[in-house]
Amino acid sequence: MAHNQMKLNELIHAVSSECESLKYEKETLENFNDTWQAFKSYSENKQELFYKEQIAAQFLKELFDYPERIPNSRIARAMIRALRVLGDYHIFGRLLTHNGKLQPFMSEDFRQAILSFTDHCKKRNNADQTIQRRIRVIHKFFEHLTGSGVDACNDITPQHISSFVTGLAGYSKKTSDQYLESLRVFFKSLYFSGQRKDDLSKSVPTLYYPKQDRIPSVWSANDIEQLLSVIDRGNPKGKRDYALIFLVTQLGLRTSDVLNLKLENINWSESRIEFVQQKTGISVNLPIVEDLGMAIIDYLKYGRPKSNEPYLFLKHIHPFDRMKNGHYLITQYLVKAGIPLETAKHHGLHSLRHTLASRLLEQDVPLEIISSILGHTTVESTKPYLHIDIENLRKCALVSREVAENE
Repeated sequence: MAHNQMKLNELIHAVSSECESLKYEKETLENFNDTWQAFKSYSENKQELFYKEQIAAQFLKELFDYPERIPNSRIARAMIRALRVLGDYHIFGRLLTHNGKLQPFMSEDFRQAILSFTDHCKKRNNADQTIQRRIRVIHKFFEHLTGSGVDACNDITPQHISSFVTGLAGYSKKTSDQYLESLRVFFKSLYFSGQRKDDLSKSVPTLYYPKQDRIPSVWSANDIEQLLSVIDRGNPKGKRDYALIFLVTQLGLRTSDVLNLKLENINWSESRIEFVQQKTGISVNLPIVEDLGMAIIDYLKYGRPKSNEPYLFLKHIHPFDRMKNGHYLITQYLVKAGIPLETAKHHGLHSLRHTLASRLLEQDVPLEIISSILGHTTVESTKPYLHIDIENLRKCALVSREVAENE
């Protein structure tokens, strides 16, 4: 059943199970459940069997005069958090992190707009990762509007958009562009669905940045070898992590593609992996070398939980569904391997993709072939990796100069 169609008692059960799978403290879960049961009784007294944001807001206002007054009581803040968790799951089907801040409750109009926008994106076959990113942006935009006293989509003005965009100052170009793109798509969906008579996407500005060549982060061959060597392959999680990380080092897959790989994507008879890229929609067909094949087989036979899920890599805690975030997967092993996490250097899974490109470049593999292996739509997307080689040459030149000066 869709999370936004659950009755309140079903929603409470689903959220409780999710909290347990995420290893929430027993005391926290007990406090959450006390709040949820009190809220359930409150909702039933109002003849409401489903979760409603405005009823949650009324419940907290009667108890603590929230949000007009921000309570200092630990119990009060815990109750607010408990209802925020319910609300997050009702919209997103998962729990969100709010860095300890008490988030304002959205109006029913905003909540319905998010649900409609989610359906809009799904109907256009947007990737799950893209949908989640856009919804996070709209959620933050609505929080900004709520703080400004706006609680309906028809009350949004170009000035509200401008004040929100002003707050993006200091964000990277990539992040800012993603925010603006999400806003444009959202406002177009409001316009074409008839929820607004004007197209506010035209009021979303374009930000200009001085063009800078960004040099992708790469790891040395020694670092990669050390990284893989510290993974404990004697337990299921280690078998999964080794197979996943080794796969990225060998084939350079994007994180989203790795996490969306299905068992059916592996063609064992021809020792190949065949899939359609999430980002580009391009079909990719890559060879499975023997060592990689053995690592995947070891995981499938002795590490992967028994599940009907079609995905290759699964969580190792109940309910054993698809992994949804692999960005920080290797950080624990980098620390264990004693590899320094340089501030200016990215150390997520994507950096292993960069490393493969750099290694191929060092082996004089033509840029067109590297582009094909990485699944880039054009060679232009691959050209930033040329800067890696230039940087390596520059470092070699500096070392040579130091040696010459010390002779």
